Amino acid sequence: MSEFTKSRIRRIPTDWIGAYLHQLIFGSEVLCAYAGRSDTSMHRRQLEQHKRGIYNHLTLFPCDDVRGAFEKECELYHSISDTLLQNERHPGRPVGLSCPWCFSIEPSKEEEK
Repeated sequence: MSEFTKSRIRRIPTDWIGAYLHQLIFGSEVLCAYAGRSDTSMHRRQLEQHKRGIYNHLTLFPCDDVRGAFEKECELYHSISDTLLQNERHPGRPVGLSCPWCFSIEPSKEEEK
């Protein structure tokens, strides 16, 4: 975990994909969290998220492929208390995958088209 700053984001390789966890921490208390992923560029995604100005801590989970990124995002989503988690819905599912924790097979964005 590190501070969620522009200088930290600049150090993220532009070709990294994977999952991430944003947290708002005050003192030693986690006030809220958001689990996400990027299948194309965590660097770009973090720049977008930083502009929102909500979170002050970032943990990155680089992955080798989209499956690994999706599975890590699902793990984070299912392991964080509902009282802290700000995600409004289950992680989006890449085509051909299902959540290894709840076996969700909601249509992916590509399949909804």
